[in-house]
Amino acid sequence: MRIPHTIFALSPLLVFLPSTHAHSDSGALYPPALPPLINRANTLLSLGQFNEAVKTYSEAIEQSPTDYLLYYKRGTSYFSLSRHSSALEDFTKVLSLTSNTFDGAHLMSAKIHARDGHWSEARKALDSHKHADTDKGVQDLRLDVDEGEKSEQQAKKEMQAQLWTACYESATRALRVGAYAVGVREMRSECALRAGDIESAVGDLSRLTHLRGSTTPSEHLTIFRLAYFFLPAPISASQNAALTALKQCLHLDPDSSLCLPAHRQLKALDRGFGKVEGMVGKGDWRGVLDFLLGKDRTGTGSSAFLKIFEDALGKHTASPTPSPSRTTTSTTTRSSPKPLPTSLLPALSPRLTTLLRYLCQSHTQLNLHKRGFPYCERLLSQDRSLLGDGPGEEMDVGDAGKAEYLLGMEEWEEAIRVLEGAWERGRGEDIKQRLQRAQRLLKQSRTKDYYKVLGVSRDADPKTIKKAL
Repeated sequence: MRIPHTIFALSPLLVFLPSTHAHSDSGALYPPALPPLINRANTLLSLGQFNEAVKTYSEAIEQSPTDYLLYYKRGTSYFSLSRHSSALEDFTKVLSLTSNTFDGAHLMSAKIHARDGHWSEARKALDSHKHADTDKGVQDLRLDVDEGEKSEQQAKKEMQAQLWTACYESATRALRVGAYAVGVREMRSECALRAGDIESAVGDLSRLTHLRGSTTPSEHLTIFRLAYFFLPAPISASQNAALTALKQCLHLDPDSSLCLPAHRQLKALDRGFGKVEGMVGKGDWRGVLDFLLGKDRTGTGSSAFLKIFEDALGKHTASPTPSPSRTTTSTTTRSSPKPLPTSLLPALSPRLTTLLRYLCQSHTQLNLHKRGFPYCERLLSQDRSLLGDGPGEEMDVGDAGKAEYLLGMEEWEEAIRVLEGAWERGRGEDIKQRLQRAQRLLKQSRTKDYYKVLGVSRDADPKTIKKAL
């Protein structure tokens, strides 16, 4: 596929504009202070200091309000800042001052419309170019516009057919041309979400909060829900999409009834995760169980952090989802939180997986295998993509806990089967030792158990054994 460089580059016509800006006012003389101002603006533009260039060109325009080249150069500065509305105003002004004859303004207007996914407007601007049939830049951009529109239409058909992955790929092709096309990005975020690509969906939804002229608390809350409960914990504050979304929401509305409680909840949950991670780091396994399950170890009390997290997860994924065939992202209401797909189950939550790992691991470390077995089973039932299979990772932790439970039930062969699978997968030393122990226990179980034959317990005293004989 041809990469649409023409969308992102400044107009080649800038290269041919005179560096010693000739006055375009029908031969009128410049005010004395204007030439140095124009030279400074041109220098700022060439250095890529676009904000300063905009300010300086604006000062120059105040002194020479009919100079079309000043509007053109300020428009290119706005374009480089992705301030498309302001850039279009300047290029429209250029065309009005030149009786629609300045091709550079036509080409730059077409580029903006293409970036925004306004395919018809882009073609109209290209058709107005005097050399539309021969100019390579115009021809290349026209091909990009055709490809962008075709890909968008294809994505719409695939979305209607619930072909989520195909829809995502087609929308991606359209965005390579129309990177600022709000409707296309909305569609791609929806298809990514339905396809189970949470990271891509969050990325698009976050980008949309910048592309839209305004945002609502519900849009930020949707990003929080997806990022916090269905993405791995961030490794740095700059990558914390959940927290960033809520902060942006509270910046717009400090008293938001949606975002303020969610922000408090996020902070409380983060403190809980920090506390349990500290206990795990110190090997305080009893402390882990007390914190996650409560002092009574039932996991049902109001102070049990596992219950607190699962209640929050359930609350934020409980919204009913409308039929995908009736869903059109451009018309979906923005006043209420976006319904999440019913396919987003707890088994897909990385943070829940982390808590189950800690519970399984703690019970195993404390030889509480029977109590820990349900948590080890739940850990192993989490989505496979969340379970690391290296030494000491989630799969090993779950298999070790499960095997120890089976050994306690004297199911020797099943325990060995579990540990052999873990050994073949990760070759962890802990698994190796547990496997060797299980094999010894199996061998011992196959020798004749004289205590069982005599019908006495293994701790019977000599007198009881002699009597049984």
